[in-house]
Amino acid sequence: MTSDEITTTPAAAPAGPYSPIVRCPAQQDLVFVSGQLPVGAGGELEPGGVGGQVAAALRNALAVAGSAGAGAQDVVKVTVYTTDLSDMEALNRAYVEALGGARPARTTVEVSRLPKGALVEVDLIATVPGHP
Repeated sequence: MTSDEITTTPAAAPAGPYSPIVRCPAQQDLVFVSGQLPVGAGGELEPGGVGGQVAAALRNALAVAGSAGAGAQDVVKVTVYTTDLSDMEALNRAYVEALGGARPARTTVEVSRLPKGALVEVDLIATVPGHP
């Protein structure tokens, strides 16, 4: 099965050989957003510890999903990768605020390192409203 890449403009360019977002032809109503780092337009890491980085990574992931017509309310699954699970309180606070009340399924995983020295990376799956 092949997938269709969606052109994005609001997000940072991929840091590797992957598409920031793809649509699976068999499931045209789903988009799969690749891991997004907490970086600004210039590629710099967002300050503010884990909370600031969760907010920025989700903002970036939602911007990419938005290029396909999906918003926070359309997100069905999020994976959060963090280098330290000890600050789940700050992570959860920023996560809830960034999603504006949406409550998708979520997995949170501690990893040893992330690109650019980030504390957090986020990927997600969303539905595309009104898509046949």
